[in-house]
Amino acid sequence: MTINVIIIGGGLNGLTTAVSLAQSKQTVTLFEQQPQLGGAAQTGPGDVGQLDMVPMALVEQLGLSFIEPPALVTAVQADGPALTLWRDEARTVAELRQFSQQDADRYPDFCREVIALGTQWQQWLAQPAPNLATADSPTFLAWIQNMNGGTEADSAQRLKLWHTAALSLRHYLRRWFESDLLHGALAAGPLFGVCYGPWADHTTHHLLSQTGPDTVRAVRLVQGGVGALAQALAERAAGLGVTIETETAVSHILLENGRAVGVGLSDGRTVQASQVISSAGLRHTLFNLVGAANLEPRTVRRLRSRVYRGSTSQLNLRLRRLPRFNGVADTDALTGHIVVAPSLAYLEKAADAGKYGRIAPDPVLDMMLPTLSDPTLAPPAEHILYVTIQHTPYQLRQGEWDEAQRNGLAQQIIAQLGRYSPGLPQQIIDWQLTTPLDYEQQFGLSEGHIHQGQRELGQMGMLRPLPGCGPYETPIANLTLCGAATNGVKREV
Repeated sequence: MTINVIIIGGGLNGLTTAVSLAQSKQTVTLFEQQPQLGGAAQTGPGDVGQLDMVPMALVEQLGLSFIEPPALVTAVQADGPALTLWRDEARTVAELRQFSQQDADRYPDFCREVIALGTQWQQWLAQPAPNLATADSPTFLAWIQNMNGGTEADSAQRLKLWHTAALSLRHYLRRWFESDLLHGALAAGPLFGVCYGPWADHTTHHLLSQTGPDTVRAVRLVQGGVGALAQALAERAAGLGVTIETETAVSHILLENGRAVGVGLSDGRTVQASQVISSAGLRHTLFNLVGAANLEPRTVRRLRSRVYRGSTSQLNLRLRRLPRFNGVADTDALTGHIVVAPSLAYLEKAADAGKYGRIAPDPVLDMMLPTLSDPTLAPPAEHILYVTIQHTPYQLRQGEWDEAQRNGLAQQIIAQLGRYSPGLPQQIIDWQLTTPLDYEQQFGLSEGHIHQGQRELGQMGMLRPLPGCGPYETPIANLTLCGAATNGVKREV
């Protein structure tokens, strides 16, 4: 049997690619080194941010449903009332009046502006950019004109978009609101996976990337979690004839006259194919699987200049009962993201610590309780709390990510949670920690970066995955990418 396509990696992106290609009658084989499918997404709650390139229509075709919790974000405090941004804008406005009448009055206008700009920004990201190495002048000029809009009003709106995207979150949010807690609630999510804080320039574009069609932060869970989605994708792929091999690592990509012609496996086998697609990161694919010796010097230089700096850890807690958080009276407030980010200054201090290889005494936490919306994810009465710890550096200034460091971080976060949810530490049945080093070693994410490279302006659009390459292309013929390293947000293959 002739294999048309080999896919490296059985994460959500790899599985989605396999289904899409099999539907177009391609013969596909997928290799995943882990025992379970789902990739790095299996470490998190399975919210919309982790379903990066899985088309929503495909999820529904698989027979899975979405859960849209009533709360978007709840910012909790160690001592004081919590603030919830609800999916219902009027309910949010009523809650904001307890903190600031001015903020309550301005919030609807803020939502309208951010959602409009966010829609434009995401459309720009999803639009294929011309290849800098091959596009002729008319093609490039037509793309520029299209991006600028056809009318004077379009051009003015586009100028506003780029001006806003280039601002710091501190500048933009302070222009709108005065409440520190509201600033923190709005800024914590956009800085997920970002190695710098809200005072840095060009951080507002992260806010625009996270908006939903009618909310300032897209919050949507898939029923059954990532495990159910990965299983449904795998079953659909198998039903379409895709061969899936787990616990099978790809050791290298076979090359012939500078073209990818298959892969070599860790068990010694070689498999030929006319196309190889990698859901792994760009650096891992080209340096570890292709080999720097097979790349042009300029490609090696560009790869080495890419910024990764993974700074996110994930602590998953299995709890005996539903935790209670300070200042939260309505459990519906816990159905969205729960953040510990009381101010922009708090966020900046945590980022500063990470920037210099340290972990802040009080890190920024972004949590979810998916079992509150989907009780099937845990045994009766039990709950799972996913805690994303921001600004935990891949490269530590002192020590390394050994067992003592891992246990120390877990105990630090558990103690911190006890200040916001008294009694929570005593309810823990078990915990699991994933550090940036774990993301690299287990899932092939270079420097442990969950987005396969910082999503800063210098690494987006036509500059992603690499200058001179198309949205999914690599410098190696017949070798393309389908993971987070590509230039895209939610696109069909």
